[in-house]
Amino acid sequence: MNTEQFVSELRDLAPTINQLNNLGFSKSEGLEFIESYNCVSKKKSVYYENQLLNLLNNYILSSIEIASITFTDHMKSVNGKIIFGNIDSDLLVYEINSGIYLVDYTNHSHVITSCARSGENFLNALIQIARYSTRCLLDEQFREDPAILRSTIYKCSIEAGGEEYQQFYSMVLD
Repeated sequence: MNTEQFVSELRDLAPTINQLNNLGFSKSEGLEFIESYNCVSKKKSVYYENQLLNLLNNYILSSIEIASITFTDHMKSVNGKIIFGNIDSDLLVYEINSGIYLVDYTNHSHVITSCARSGENFLNALIQIARYSTRCLLDEQFREDPAILRSTIYKCSIEAGGEEYQQFYSMVLD
């Protein structure tokens, strides 16, 4: 998945203000929630072949929240590793030759779990998470079905690069 596809698909997944109002969101809460699906293009952009780097460098992602995954205002490079997001207080790290993994915020050398084989794989999995999370918000029966959860975790891990990533997606979605 390329950056533009990711941005477009994420935006298209946003629930409507009417759907959110029906769930009890105020108008301002609903509009804020919808913004969590909107990647804002930066005025000055530089194209990168790597689609995750393209997204991180060319879009403002600070309002994006996909399940418990958030993005930092500014990515930080430390020893060839790019810190670009969080799950709670733990850090999402991208090492171009090694993939994406989650590290402990108190000990950056402690890898909690691997997340994806590549940036492109991670974007594919993120869209799966966003689809699932949005549908769960809007459909209680869908949300309560453990078979759908298991299937989504599996789909996310395959999109991320293989079954070895199931632990991460189980942690994010369960």
